Amino acid sequence: MILDEPTSNLDPLAEADLFRRYLEMLRDRIVIMVTHRGNRA
Repeated sequence: MILDEPTSNLDPLAEADLFRRYLEMLRDRIVIMVTHRGNRA
């Protein structure tokens, strides 16, 4: 699965929840996840 900026439209709490769910689903697997969040001043 390739996800490009999967959390770009989420608020920080929803983003944290989504990452928590990803980690639960992908337990005992090799995962490469690339994401970034720009400076939002």
